[in-house]
Amino acid sequence: TQPRSRVLLGVLIQHREAAATLVMYSVLAVVMTWPVAAQLGTHLAGGRDDLMTHQWTFWWVKQALLHGQNPYYTPLIFYPQGVTLLYHNIAWFNIGVWLPLQAVLGGTAAYNITFIATFALNSFAMYLLVREWTGTRSAAWIGGLIYGFWPFTQSHYDHPNMILVFWIPLALLFLKRTLERQRKRDAVIAGVCLAMIG
Repeated sequence: TQPRSRVLLGVLIQHREAAATLVMYSVLAVVMTWPVAAQLGTHLAGGRDDLMTHQWTFWWVKQALLHGQNPYYTPLIFYPQGVTLLYHNIAWFNIGVWLPLQAVLGGTAAYNITFIATFALNSFAMYLLVREWTGTRSAAWIGGLIYGFWPFTQSHYDHPNMILVFWIPLALLFLKRTLERQRKRDAVIAGVCLAMIG
C-alpha cells in the first residue's frame, strides 16, 4: 500500500499544481484584457472591425438551433434567396461555451467571460505540454505565459476564432502520449484536438 499511497499523493499534488496554475493564468487573463472584466455585462471585448460579424454569427447559430434550422444557411443575407455559411468562420467552440452562459448571464457577459477564458486556456494548455515535455514547472510556466499572451492573440480581440489556440498544444501533448504510451484513449483525445483545430 505504501507505493500506491505515494502514487495517489503524487496525483493529488499534480492536480493541485495544475489547478493553481490555471487560477494564476486566469488572473493574468483578467489583467491582460482589462477593462473587460470591469465592464463584463455592458461592453463587448474588442470593438473594431469584425466584432459585430461574430456577434451576429453567435446570435444566428442560437436562432438556427432554437428553431430547427440549418446553421450553415441563412435567409437573412441576400434575402430572399439566402446564402450558405459553409465558408463563414463560425467559432463553434466559443459558441458552444457561450450558449449556456448567455442563458444565465446574458449575451454580453457570456461573450466576455468566454473571451477572457480563452487566454487562460491557451496558457494552461501550453503549460501542460511544456510541463510534460521538460518536467520543469518554471519552463512550463514561462511557455504558457508566452503562448497565452503572445502579441498575435492580443491583437485579434475581434476574432474569437483566431485567438482560441489551445487545441494545438493539447493535440501535441496527446500525440506525444500516444506515441510513448500506445494508449487508444490518448489517440482518441489527440484526434479530437486535431479536429477542433480545424
